[in-house]
Amino acid sequence: MSAWIGIDIGGTNIKIATVSPTGKVLARGVVETRASEGPAPAFQRIHEAARYLAGSQSVAGVGIGCAGLIDAGRGILRVSPNMPAWRGANLGRIARAHFRLPIHLENDATAAAFGESFVRGTRGRDLVFITLGTGVGGGIVADGRVIRGVSGFGGEIGHMTVDPDGPPCRCGSHGCLEAYAGSYGIVRAARDAAEARGWKRAHKLSGKAVTARDVLDAARRGDSVGRAAAREAGEHLGIAVASILNVLNPSAVVIGGGVAGSFDVLAPHVRRMIARHAFADTARAARIERSRLGNDAALVGAAMLARSSTRPVRKSR
Repeated sequence: MSAWIGIDIGGTNIKIATVSPTGKVLARGVVETRASEGPAPAFQRIHEAARYLAGSQSVAGVGIGCAGLIDAGRGILRVSPNMPAWRGANLGRIARAHFRLPIHLENDATAAAFGESFVRGTRGRDLVFITLGTGVGGGIVADGRVIRGVSGFGGEIGHMTVDPDGPPCRCGSHGCLEAYAGSYGIVRAARDAAEARGWKRAHKLSGKAVTARDVLDAARRGDSVGRAAAREAGEHLGIAVASILNVLNPSAVVIGGGVAGSFDVLAPHVRRMIARHAFADTARAARIERSRLGNDAALVGAAMLARSSTRPVRKSR
């Protein structure tokens, strides 16, 4: 039985796994990105780790999920905010030089969307994936196919405008979903809420080391500043999800990423906005659920995209 290599490239670490044809992770490892060195040294480390993980097992292809704007057809990473030294790199060519196998390159959130679709079988053929982390990413699968758009950059859900007069986003625009539901947006909302109450210096959620998890944990405990920040993030996420439901009519919207661990705090606000802004029929048709694959979503999705590009079959249930 052949396996596929799945690779998930982030700004700090690169996760690598061998994945079975059914989407099961067989072995896994991690190497440092050392992003400032550029992609060539990183792929040397990736190749060495992948060879060790595969052992004597036959490998049929390699799938790569990478954060940033990806030209999947040409194998080029156009830009990645956390890896400026990789800008414009032809990752497909670099990967082929090391592996000499079929290579499939994809945006990491798009790969994760395909992974979540794959493990759901026929129930995941029309699915939108939203990853909540430092930023907000996304991927779209329609009728079992990844939607990339004409330039290959489709699925940038984090940069939907949910309030044109909203706070600045790291992309340079204002009022993007990421500026509200990304971890830095949640922390910013907590500081704004503390300042509005005259507690900017006194409140614990105004500290420099505060994380989104701290804010949402405080909201769960009933802290008024945490609850205000959770409401702001959840409502704007709900507005975005309602728009997605109206435009795409998916069967599921899957929430992943680090902040997804606290989705229970955001969920009531998300669902309230869906009820207010989505068509009733599209809202009824869609499940809003947590990721099944967790941190493995991009690994599994990248590997299964590599598999589907060489053998056009899907897991069935």
